[in-house]
Amino acid sequence: MRNPEDFTEAVWEGLRESADIFGKGMVTCGIHIGENTDDAVLERILDRMCSLGVMPDIKVWKSEVTGKKEVSAGRYCGILRRSKEIMEKYGLDASGYDTMCYGCRLCMAVPFKDF
Repeated sequence: MRNPEDFTEAVWEGLRESADIFGKGMVTCGIHIGENTDDAVLERILDRMCSLGVMPDIKVWKSEVTGKKEVSAGRYCGILRRSKEIMEKYGLDASGYDTMCYGCRLCMAVPFKDF
């Protein structure tokens, strides 16, 4: 899992190589977001990730103090809806995943399955 600020060029190269090996839509990358995550930065990351054929897996940090999610449900759903639009732009679709986070859906909503 990565924070948006952790996406170095080495990470991008690893994602590109993985997508080249396994194919478009067959690689996922986790992104943890919190209350301080900049939506514009996140959208640029999602666009670049999807342009490589990599599926974003967006999760919300829990506060160490309160144990509650740091991002409201409304904001999270908005981010996931935008993620779905970006995935559609690049011909990606999460509805076929039956394993890992996209298949489990316990701690996250999944574009194409939940909305």
